[in-house]
Amino acid sequence: LLVARMLERHEVWATWLRDLRLTQVGWAHESIFVLPVLVTLQRLLGPRFGLPVLGGAVFGVLSVLLAWALGRGVRSQAFGLAFAAFVAFSPLQVTWSRLGAYYIGAVPHVLLALWVGYVAGRRGSVLLAIVAAVVAWTSLYHYYAARVAIPLAVVAIVAGSQRAWILRRGVLLVVLAVATFGTIAYTLQGQALRQALWPAYGGYAGNKGERTLGEFVGRNLESFEAQGRLAVE
Repeated sequence: LLVARMLERHEVWATWLRDLRLTQVGWAHESIFVLPVLVTLQRLLGPRFGLPVLGGAVFGVLSVLLAWALGRGVRSQAFGLAFAAFVAFSPLQVTWSRLGAYYIGAVPHVLLALWVGYVAGRRGSVLLAIVAAVVAWTSLYHYYAARVAIPLAVVAIVAGSQRAWILRRGVLLVVLAVATFGTIAYTLQGQALRQALWPAYGGYAGNKGERTLGEFVGRNLESFEAQGRLAVE
């Protein structure tokens, strides 16, 4: 309905530009990556209740393809197929895709950060290291879980350079990637960088008025235990 209203009022482009300033994305139409997919589907198929699920399918299939590419590049063709199969049949993947494009959209973005970072390290490529930093930064335009792409991009660069026996160059690429990330972050967010990187959501850790490490642990320990138990189950 929101996309239909944008199309009716010819506000899609203006909305997309406005969303470029949002790093705390709470809805599918607020993501600069998800909105174009939803708009395209609605233009092709018309407004219908199944569009959010189709949007989820688009990002779900993209996740499988990126898992195949990453696994193939890191290990072997067989490993790539196995990794893609695990992603395709993952209960979490299937559930997220059926909830719409918002949650599942984070998954291909993380896989893309890993893939680009690994290839950058493997080839010793300065350009790809910069691209990996940009991919890591743009994870902020997805569901909060996509932010794990930020540290994983660095890990991938180191892993790729280690595999190619150019670890020293890989460290330099990491420094370059971190500097690029920091430059983008400071340019776009300035002093509000912490708010951009950490989700501003009432129930999350870091949003309960904690000021010290002790308060952080104390006020969130019960939540950590409950969520950890659920994750194991």
